[in-house]
Amino acid sequence: MTQNPNRRLEPPPSWQATRRRTRGQRGFTIVELLIVSSVTLVIIGGVLLMLSEVGLQVWRRTAVKQVAMDNAQRAVERVSQELRQASRTNLACAAGQVRFDLITGGPPITYSHNEAGELVRTAGNASQVVAVGLTEFVPTCQANG
Repeated sequence: MTQNPNRRLEPPPSWQATRRRTRGQRGFTIVELLIVSSVTLVIIGGVLLMLSEVGLQVWRRTAVKQVAMDNAQRAVERVSQELRQASRTNLACAAGQVRFDLITGGPPITYSHNEAGELVRTAGNASQVVAVGLTEFVPTCQANG
C-alpha cells in the first residue's frame, strides 16, 4: 500500500483538545471555566454568609421575646389562679399594682411591676419575682355583683 504524498497527517484527538483556540473556533478553555466557577462560588458563599447572619439575629431576637412571653403567660396564670381565691371585699387596683386577700386567710398578696420590668409577688415579708422583661402591668378591677 502506498501512501498519498499530498495527504496531510492529523494529530491524535487528545492533542487537538489541548491546543489553543484559533480564530474560527468557539467555546471556553478549562482555565476560563475554572476562574468563572471560582468567582461564582465566592459570591454565593458571601451571600449565604450574610443571609445566615441575618437569620441568626432574627432567631436571637425571637428567642428573647418568646422567653418573655412564656414568663408573662405563667405570671398571668398565677395571678388569675390567686384572684379566683381572693376575697372581693378587699381588692385594690392601682397603676402597675393589684392587692388582695385570699379567702383562705394569710397575709395580703400584692403583685407590682417595678422599673426593672419585673412582676413581683409580695405576701407578707416575702417577695418573689414572677416574671421578667415586662414593659407594663395594667390591672383593672371591676365590681362583680
